[in-house]
Amino acid sequence: MKELLLDLLKSLGIAIVIVSLLFISIYHTSCRITQEGIKIIQADTDCAKIKNVETQNDGIIIDFSRKVEVQTVFAVVSDESVTSIENFLSSTKKIKVNVISMDSTADQDKLKFVMEEKTQAGIKYELFAVVKDSNGNTLTFTIPFFGMCENLAGAVLSEISESYSKKDGISEYIELFITKDGNLFGLELYTAADNRKYSLPLCEVKKGEYVVVHLRSEYENCISETENDLNASKAKGSVTKSRDIWCEGNSAALSSTADIVLLKNKFNQQIIDCVMYCRKDYALNEDWKSASLIKARDECIKQNIWSKNCVPADAVYSRERKSIGYLSRTDIASLKFKTSASAWRGTAKSRQTPGRPNRF
Repeated sequence: MKELLLDLLKSLGIAIVIVSLLFISIYHTSCRITQEGIKIIQADTDCAKIKNVETQNDGIIIDFSRKVEVQTVFAVVSDESVTSIENFLSSTKKIKVNVISMDSTADQDKLKFVMEEKTQAGIKYELFAVVKDSNGNTLTFTIPFFGMCENLAGAVLSEISESYSKKDGISEYIELFITKDGNLFGLELYTAADNRKYSLPLCEVKKGEYVVVHLRSEYENCISETENDLNASKAKGSVTKSRDIWCEGNSAALSSTADIVLLKNKFNQQIIDCVMYCRKDYALNEDWKSASLIKARDECIKQNIWSKNCVPADAVYSRERKSIGYLSRTDIASLKFKTSASAWRGTAKSRQTPGRPNRF
Protein backbone atom coordinates (compact mmCIF):
# COMPACT_ATOMS: atom_id res chain seq x y z
CA MET A 1 0.00 0.00 0.00
CA LYS A 2 2.83 2.37 0.80
CA GLU A 3 4.32 1.86 -2.68
CA LEU A 4 0.96 2.66 -4.29
CA LEU A 5 0.70 5.89 -2.34
CA LEU A 6 4.23 6.91 -3.23
CA ASP A 7 3.56 6.26 -6.94
CA LEU A 8 0.35 8.28 -6.70
CA LEU A 9 2.09 11.20 -5.05
CA LYS A 10 4.84 11.19 -7.65
CA SER A 11 2.34 11.07 -10.49
CA LEU A 12 0.63 14.14 -9.03
CA GLY A 13 3.95 15.98 -8.81
CA ILE A 14 3.92 16.03 -5.01
CA ALA A 15 7.32 16.38 -3.38
CA ILE A 16 7.69 14.37 -0.20
CA VAL A 17 9.52 16.09 2.62
CA ILE A 18 10.05 14.28 5.89
CA VAL A 19 10.63 16.75 8.71
CA SER A 20 11.89 14.96 11.82
CA LEU A 21 11.07 16.86 14.96
CA LEU A 22 11.01 15.50 18.47
CA PHE A 23 8.75 16.99 21.09
CA ILE A 24 8.53 16.09 24.76
CA SER A 25 5.68 15.00 27.06
CA ILE A 26 5.29 15.26 30.82
CA TYR A 27 2.42 14.17 33.08
CA HIS A 28 -0.09 16.96 33.80
CA THR A 29 -3.03 18.57 32.10
CA SER A 30 -1.79 21.91 30.79
CA CYS A 31 0.19 20.80 27.77
CA ARG A 32 2.15 22.50 25.06
CA ILE A 33 4.40 21.37 22.23
CA THR A 34 8.13 21.94 22.13
CA GLN A 35 10.87 21.38 19.59
CA GLU A 36 14.00 19.30 20.00
CA GLY A 37 15.58 19.22 16.55
CA ILE A 38 14.91 19.37 12.81
CA LYS A 39 15.92 17.14 9.94
CA ILE A 40 14.57 17.81 6.48
CA ILE A 41 14.81 15.52 3.44
CA GLN A 42 13.44 17.29 0.37
CA ALA A 43 12.80 16.17 -3.20
CA ASP A 44 14.34 18.13 -6.06
CA THR A 45 11.45 20.38 -7.03
CA ASP A 46 10.47 24.04 -7.27
CA CYS A 47 7.85 23.85 -4.55
CA ALA A 48 7.79 26.19 -1.55
CA LYS A 49 10.55 25.41 0.91
CA ILE A 50 10.30 25.05 4.68
CA LYS A 51 12.67 27.76 5.96
CA ASN A 52 12.21 27.31 9.68
CA VAL A 53 10.21 25.35 12.24
CA GLU A 54 9.74 26.62 15.78
CA THR A 55 7.28 26.20 18.59
CA GLN A 56 5.20 28.25 20.95
CA ASN A 57 3.18 27.17 23.96
CA ASP A 58 0.41 25.55 21.97
CA GLY A 59 1.54 24.89 18.43
CA ILE A 60 4.11 24.33 15.71
CA ILE A 61 5.05 27.39 13.63
CA ILE A 62 6.41 26.80 10.13
CA ASP A 63 7.98 29.44 7.89
CA PHE A 64 7.55 28.74 4.17
CA SER A 65 9.58 30.42 1.44
CA ARG A 66 6.44 31.64 -0.32
CA LYS A 67 2.69 31.85 0.27
CA VAL A 68 1.04 28.44 0.55
CA GLU A 69 -2.46 27.05 0.82
CA VAL A 70 -2.99 24.15 3.20
CA GLN A 71 -4.72 21.36 1.29
CA THR A 72 -4.70 18.67 3.97
CA VAL A 73 -3.67 18.65 7.61
CA PHE A 74 -4.33 16.29 10.51
CA ALA A 75 -2.46 14.38 13.21
CA VAL A 76 -2.46 10.71 14.21
CA VAL A 77 -1.05 8.60 17.01
CA SER A 78 2.33 7.38 15.77
CA ASP A 79 3.30 3.74 15.45
CA GLU A 80 7.06 3.23 15.85
CA SER A 81 6.92 -0.11 14.02
CA VAL A 82 5.92 1.38 10.65
CA THR A 83 6.94 4.31 8.48
CA SER A 84 5.27 7.69 8.59
CA ILE A 85 3.31 7.12 5.37
CA GLU A 86 1.96 3.82 6.71
CA ASN A 87 0.98 5.54 9.95
CA PHE A 88 -1.31 7.88 8.09
CA LEU A 89 -2.68 5.18 5.78
CA SER A 90 -3.56 2.84 8.64
CA SER A 91 -4.87 5.43 11.09
CA THR A 92 -8.51 4.99 12.10
CA LYS A 93 -8.61 8.26 14.02
CA LYS A 94 -7.47 11.56 12.61
CA ILE A 95 -7.00 14.41 15.07
CA LYS A 96 -8.13 17.78 13.78
CA VAL A 97 -5.48 20.49 13.46
CA ASN A 98 -6.31 24.17 13.12
CA VAL A 99 -4.13 26.44 10.98
CA ILE A 100 -3.56 30.08 11.92
CA SER A 101 -1.89 32.57 9.58
CA MET A 102 0.87 34.45 11.43
CA ASP A 103 2.49 36.50 8.65
CA SER A 104 1.82 36.16 4.94
CA THR A 105 3.39 37.93 1.95
CA ALA A 106 4.29 36.94 -1.58
CA ASP A 107 7.79 35.95 -0.44
CA GLN A 108 6.96 34.21 2.83
CA ASP A 109 4.19 32.55 4.75
CA LYS A 110 4.24 31.77 8.46
CA LEU A 111 1.60 29.32 9.64
CA LYS A 112 0.83 27.93 13.09
CA PHE A 113 -0.52 24.39 13.40
CA VAL A 114 -2.51 23.75 16.60
CA MET A 115 -4.01 20.39 17.59
CA GLU A 116 -7.60 20.55 18.84
CA GLU A 117 -7.14 17.65 21.28
CA LYS A 118 -4.88 17.65 24.32
CA THR A 119 -1.97 15.27 23.89
CA GLN A 120 -1.32 12.41 26.30
CA ALA A 121 1.99 12.03 28.09
CA GLY A 122 4.24 9.33 26.68
CA ILE A 123 2.25 9.04 23.44
CA LYS A 124 3.95 9.92 20.18
CA TYR A 125 1.96 11.67 17.46
CA GLU A 126 2.64 12.76 13.90
CA LEU A 127 1.37 15.79 12.06
CA PHE A 128 0.63 15.26 8.36
CA ALA A 129 0.18 18.20 5.98
CA VAL A 130 0.00 18.92 2.28
CA VAL A 131 0.44 22.52 1.14
CA LYS A 132 0.32 24.07 -2.34
CA ASP A 133 2.24 27.22 -3.28
CA SER A 134 1.19 29.98 -5.63
CA ASN A 135 2.82 28.21 -8.58
CA GLY A 136 0.73 25.10 -8.03
CA ASN A 137 3.56 23.00 -6.64
CA THR A 138 2.69 20.71 -3.75
CA LEU A 139 4.70 19.91 -0.66
CA THR A 140 3.96 17.01 1.70
CA PHE A 141 5.60 16.71 5.12
CA THR A 142 5.29 14.99 8.48
CA ILE A 143 6.30 16.11 11.95
CA PRO A 144 6.57 13.61 14.84
CA PHE A 145 5.94 15.12 18.29
CA PHE A 146 5.01 14.41 21.87
CA GLY A 147 2.89 16.55 24.15
CA MET A 148 4.69 18.47 26.89
CA CYS A 149 3.56 20.02 30.15
CA GLU A 150 5.09 22.83 32.11
CA ASN A 151 6.12 21.20 35.37
CA LEU A 152 9.83 20.75 34.75
CA ALA A 153 11.71 20.11 37.97
CA GLY A 154 14.29 22.60 39.17
CA ALA A 155 17.73 21.03 39.57
CA VAL A 156 21.44 21.79 39.87
CA LEU A 157 24.55 19.66 39.49
CA SER A 158 25.77 18.64 42.94
CA GLU A 159 28.41 15.88 42.61
CA ILE A 160 30.34 14.28 39.77
CA SER A 161 32.46 11.14 39.63
CA GLU A 162 34.47 10.07 36.60
CA SER A 163 35.87 6.95 38.32
CA TYR A 164 35.08 3.50 36.97
CA SER A 165 35.81 -0.05 38.14
CA LYS A 166 33.66 -2.94 37.00
CA LYS A 167 35.28 -5.20 39.59
CA ASP A 168 34.32 -2.90 42.45
CA GLY A 169 30.95 -1.92 40.98
CA ILE A 170 31.98 1.72 40.51
CA SER A 171 30.75 3.64 37.50
CA GLU A 172 30.63 7.26 36.46
CA TYR A 173 27.73 9.29 37.78
CA ILE A 174 26.33 12.80 37.96
CA GLU A 175 24.31 13.72 41.01
CA LEU A 176 21.51 16.29 40.89
CA PHE A 177 20.03 18.25 43.76
CA ILE A 178 16.35 19.08 43.22
CA THR A 179 15.54 22.73 43.88
CA LYS A 180 11.86 22.67 42.84
CA ASP A 181 9.13 20.02 42.69
CA GLY A 182 8.41 18.77 39.19
CA ASN A 183 9.28 16.18 36.58
CA LEU A 184 12.75 15.16 35.41
CA PHE A 185 11.52 14.60 31.85
CA GLY A 186 12.86 17.49 29.83
CA LEU A 187 16.14 17.74 31.71
CA GLU A 188 19.22 16.73 29.73
CA LEU A 189 22.81 16.12 30.79
CA TYR A 190 25.59 16.74 28.30
CA THR A 191 29.23 15.70 28.70
CA ALA A 192 31.36 17.59 26.20
CA ALA A 193 34.53 15.45 26.21
CA ASP A 194 32.68 12.47 24.76
CA ASN A 195 29.93 14.58 23.15
CA ARG A 196 27.12 12.58 24.77
CA LYS A 197 23.62 13.53 25.84
CA TYR A 198 21.63 11.83 28.60
CA SER A 199 17.89 12.51 28.58
CA LEU A 200 16.19 11.99 31.93
CA PRO A 201 12.98 9.94 32.16
CA LEU A 202 9.43 10.75 33.23
CA CYS A 203 9.75 10.94 36.99
CA GLU A 204 8.14 13.18 39.59
CA VAL A 205 10.61 14.49 42.18
CA LYS A 206 10.44 16.74 45.23
CA LYS A 207 12.52 19.70 46.33
CA GLY A 208 15.46 18.58 48.46
CA GLU A 209 15.89 15.18 46.78
CA TYR A 210 19.22 13.91 45.48
CA VAL A 211 19.08 12.04 42.17
CA VAL A 212 22.07 9.91 41.13
CA VAL A 213 22.31 9.55 37.34
CA HIS A 214 24.54 6.56 36.57
CA LEU A 215 26.10 7.07 33.12
CA ARG A 216 26.33 3.38 32.24
CA SER A 217 24.26 0.32 33.12
CA GLU A 218 26.33 -2.82 32.66
CA TYR A 219 25.36 -4.53 35.92
CA GLU A 220 22.34 -6.66 36.74
CA ASN A 221 19.27 -5.03 38.30
CA CYS A 222 20.00 -1.53 37.01
CA ILE A 223 16.47 -0.28 37.68
CA SER A 224 15.70 3.40 37.26
CA GLU A 225 13.66 4.42 40.27
CA THR A 226 11.02 6.52 38.54
CA GLU A 227 8.29 5.59 41.03
CA ASN A 228 8.11 5.84 44.84
CA ASP A 229 10.34 2.86 45.71
CA LEU A 230 13.81 4.36 46.18
CA ASN A 231 15.33 0.94 46.93
CA ALA A 232 14.13 -0.80 43.75
CA SER A 233 17.58 -0.71 42.13
CA LYS A 234 19.79 -3.56 43.39
CA ALA A 235 22.70 -3.10 40.98
CA LYS A 236 26.24 -2.41 42.12
CA GLY A 237 26.60 1.27 42.88
CA SER A 238 22.91 1.75 43.74
CA VAL A 239 22.22 4.24 46.53
CA THR A 240 19.74 3.28 49.24
CA LYS A 241 16.98 5.74 50.12
CA SER A 242 17.88 8.03 47.20
CA ARG A 243 16.75 7.97 43.60
CA ASP A 244 18.90 6.06 41.08
CA ILE A 245 18.54 6.70 37.35
CA TRP A 246 20.46 4.43 34.96
CA CYS A 247 21.43 5.54 31.45
CA GLU A 248 21.52 2.94 28.69
CA GLY A 249 24.82 1.55 27.40
CA ASN A 250 28.18 0.70 28.91
CA SER A 251 30.51 3.14 27.16
CA ALA A 252 33.03 5.14 29.16
CA ALA A 253 31.70 8.50 30.27
CA LEU A 254 33.28 11.73 31.53
CA SER A 255 36.96 12.50 31.11
CA SER A 256 39.68 12.21 33.73
CA THR A 257 41.64 14.92 31.91
CA ALA A 258 39.17 17.68 31.10
CA ASP A 259 35.43 17.97 30.66
CA ILE A 260 32.50 20.37 30.59
CA VAL A 261 29.24 19.04 32.03
CA LEU A 262 26.01 20.86 31.19
CA LEU A 263 22.55 20.47 32.69
CA LYS A 264 20.12 21.76 30.09
CA ASN A 265 16.45 22.35 29.54
CA LYS A 266 15.87 20.01 26.62
CA PHE A 267 12.79 21.96 25.59
CA ASN A 268 14.59 25.19 24.76
CA GLN A 269 18.28 24.16 25.02
CA GLN A 270 18.94 26.73 27.74
CA ILE A 271 21.77 25.84 30.13
CA ILE A 272 20.50 25.42 33.69
CA ASP A 273 23.82 24.62 35.31
CA CYS A 274 27.40 23.89 34.33
CA VAL A 275 30.70 22.66 35.71
CA MET A 276 34.08 22.80 33.98
CA TYR A 277 36.92 20.70 35.36
CA CYS A 278 40.39 19.59 34.32
CA ARG A 279 43.70 18.26 35.63
CA LYS A 280 46.16 20.72 37.11
CA ASP A 281 48.54 20.49 34.13
CA TYR A 282 45.67 20.88 31.64
CA ALA A 283 44.68 24.15 33.34
CA LEU A 284 47.89 25.67 31.95
CA ASN A 285 46.49 25.44 28.41
CA GLU A 286 45.13 28.65 26.93
CA ASP A 287 42.08 26.86 25.55
CA TRP A 288 40.25 23.54 25.49
CA LYS A 289 41.75 20.92 23.20
CA SER A 290 38.76 19.41 21.38
CA ALA A 291 36.03 20.79 19.13
CA SER A 292 33.24 19.53 21.41
CA LEU A 293 34.77 21.18 24.48
CA ILE A 294 35.23 24.45 22.60
CA LYS A 295 31.64 24.28 21.36
CA ALA A 296 30.37 23.77 24.92
CA ARG A 297 32.63 26.62 26.09
CA ASP A 298 31.16 28.93 23.44
CA GLU A 299 27.63 27.97 24.45
CA CYS A 300 28.40 28.82 28.07
CA ILE A 301 29.85 32.20 27.07
CA LYS A 302 26.81 32.97 24.92
CA GLN A 303 24.42 32.17 27.78
CA ASN A 304 26.64 33.90 30.37
CA ILE A 305 27.27 30.71 32.35
CA TRP A 306 30.41 29.96 34.43
CA SER A 307 32.99 32.71 33.85
CA LYS A 308 33.70 35.42 31.31
CA ASN A 309 36.31 33.49 29.34
CA CYS A 310 35.50 29.87 30.30
CA VAL A 311 39.11 28.79 29.70
CA PRO A 312 40.79 25.85 31.50
CA ALA A 313 42.33 28.20 34.06
CA ASP A 314 38.74 29.04 35.12
CA ALA A 315 37.89 25.36 35.67
CA VAL A 316 37.85 23.27 38.84
CA TYR A 317 41.10 21.38 39.32
CA SER A 318 43.03 19.85 42.17
CA ARG A 319 46.38 21.36 43.04
CA GLU A 320 47.39 18.19 44.90
CA ARG A 321 46.48 15.47 42.43
CA LYS A 322 46.90 14.88 38.71
CA SER A 323 43.28 13.85 38.26
CA ILE A 324 40.07 15.26 39.70
CA GLY A 325 38.21 11.95 40.19
CA TYR A 326 35.40 13.44 42.28
CA LEU A 327 33.80 16.87 42.35
CA SER A 328 31.50 18.14 45.07
CA ARG A 329 29.44 21.30 45.16
CA THR A 330 29.98 23.46 48.24
CA ASP A 331 26.96 25.79 48.14
CA ILE A 332 24.03 23.34 48.36
CA ALA A 333 23.13 24.22 51.96
CA SER A 334 23.02 27.95 51.24
CA LEU A 335 20.73 27.47 48.22
CA LYS A 336 22.69 30.26 46.52
CA PHE A 337 23.99 28.42 43.50
CA LYS A 338 27.00 29.85 41.68
CA THR A 339 28.08 28.69 38.25
CA SER A 340 31.80 29.11 38.86
CA ALA A 341 34.78 27.14 40.13
CA SER A 342 34.35 28.71 43.57
CA ALA A 343 31.23 26.60 44.08
CA TRP A 344 33.09 23.32 43.55
CA ARG A 345 35.88 21.33 45.12
CA GLY A 346 37.89 18.36 43.95
CA THR A 347 37.57 15.69 46.64
CA ALA A 348 38.89 12.23 47.47
CA LYS A 349 37.03 8.94 47.08
CA SER A 350 36.53 8.75 50.83
CA ARG A 351 34.51 11.98 50.62
CA GLN A 352 32.20 10.69 47.90
CA THR A 353 28.51 10.98 48.92
CA PRO A 354 26.16 9.95 46.08
CA GLY A 355 22.54 10.50 47.07
CA ARG A 356 23.42 12.33 50.30
CA PRO A 357 24.54 15.82 51.38
CA ASN A 358 28.08 16.61 50.26
CA ARG A 359 31.03 16.66 52.63
CA PHE A 360 34.57 17.90 52.19
